[in-house]
Amino acid sequence: MNSSIGNDNHALVREPVLIFDPNPRAREQLRASFVRSGYDVTLALGSDSALAAWSAEPLTMAVIDTVAPTAPGLELAAQLKRSRPRRAVVVVSGTPSIAIAVRAMRLGLDGFVAKPTSAADILAALIPLEERRAGSGPGGRREDAAEGPRPLTLDEAIWEHMSHTLIASGSLAEAARRLGLERRSLRGPGFNLLVRDVPRAVKFAVDVLGATAFFANDRFAAMKLNGGDFMFHHDDTYKGNPLSGIVKGGEARGIGVELRIYGCDPDVAEANAKAGGWTVLSGALDKPHGLRECMVIDDEGYIWIPSVHLP
Repeated sequence: MNSSIGNDNHALVREPVLIFDPNPRAREQLRASFVRSGYDVTLALGSDSALAAWSAEPLTMAVIDTVAPTAPGLELAAQLKRSRPRRAVVVVSGTPSIAIAVRAMRLGLDGFVAKPTSAADILAALIPLEERRAGSGPGGRREDAAEGPRPLTLDEAIWEHMSHTLIASGSLAEAARRLGLERRSLRGPGFNLLVRDVPRAVKFAVDVLGATAFFANDRFAAMKLNGGDFMFHHDDTYKGNPLSGIVKGGEARGIGVELRIYGCDPDVAEANAKAGGWTVLSGALDKPHGLRECMVIDDEGYIWIPSVHLP
């Protein structure tokens, strides 16, 4: 079934899109939303019709429902990607899990969007792919172009999926349910810091503390440090969360809280903080409790205390 927008909207037409969703209502809602956004849409009612349309029509993007838990849609998406590797293929899932996200990326697919979601979310995943293309004409890439859109790495896929799910669900408990995680599997302390500038927070953590960024963008970062994990979230991702009212308008964050990082050389941290323009509240000193430590303040006002055991 091919549903194209009228000539009066021709100026809005972007790359033609293939949509496969076994749910008739969801399929029609997606079709209508894509058409309103200026896309020419082809609907597939099954795998055979999807493969036939993908081969015969000038389609350059596909949105495929995984139909989890068995996820046969992933196999269909992989077939589409193999047959036309420079065309973008995005998968959506009503029963998402990290395992499905990882599998999708291992298959070389271009994006993964968790349900419940809106057509706007899917369009947001597609539009950056479209804008990254450089081909003949305003909306497409030539089949013989040298490079296609870069798939996410596995780490990026995992953290993008977790970040999207956490933001969309509004709570850790609901996010855990949607991700298929058992709450009892969560162990030990962990923390999340709300910040106004995620890239700057990541730079502080990497340069001063020696942390590693698993995944980072302008809204969210997942960090690893000395075997532990922590996160940064931009303030805007917590709209509607009670914390947003607490931090709004505050000049400094985490008043009265010390973020102690054991096994992090305080002398190195102090030197790196000074070199990067961060405030060293207290230089590296040997303390009576058996640690050598310093005290550094980041841009948000959080107080970090790198330390090592005294010999």
